[in-house]
Order: sequence, then structure tokens, then C-alpha cells
Amino acid sequence: MARRLGLAPLGAGVAWLRDAWGRVVHRRVKSLLGAVAFGTGLHRVLLREKAVIVLFHRVGERSGKDGLWSTAQAFSGFCDFFEHYFRVISLGELLWPHGKSWVPSVD
Repeated sequence: MARRLGLAPLGAGVAWLRDAWGRVVHRRVKSLLGAVAFGTGLHRVLLREKAVIVLFHRVGERSGKDGLWSTAQAFSGFCDFFEHYFRVISLGELLWPHGKSWVPSVD
């Protein structure tokens, strides 16, 4: 009957709820692990000799649905976090540490 009325079966609703709950728990566990890693200094061992590249698609007053958007206030907080826990350099400095730039040839 539910299918005839265009409604999703009950099983689909339960599956969606289970998946949503799983995402919330997953996010909380990752946050907790991150807090432990950065709070104890373990991040220095785990990320030694590693580059962490961060990308924000857009920073504005209204954040979007995907993770590449941020409010200006949240972006400022991220910048403070990175400055505190990492040595922040430009992408150019990471790719060309001795000042040698690479320009692709146009043929």
C-alpha cells in the first residue's frame, strides 16, 4: 500500500536513520581522537615528515552543505588552530623549497 502511495517502505526509513546515526557517531569518534592526538602532542609523531594540505572552497557569511564551505568566524578559528599546531607555509614553498619554480611547457 505504501509503495502505491509513493511512500518509501519502512525499511528504507530505518536504514536512513541507522546511516545517519552512524555518521554522527563516526564524526564524534573522529573528533575525540583528534582532541586526544593534538592535546597530548601525539600528532607530532603521527604527522612527522607529512604535509597537511587544507582547502576551503569558499569562506563567507553563509556556509554551504558540503565541507568545503566555512563562515569567516570558523575560518579564523581554523587558521588559529593550524598556526598553533603546524608550521604553516605556502603551497609553493612546499613544492619548491629552494625557490625553483616549475612552469609547464605549452606545446
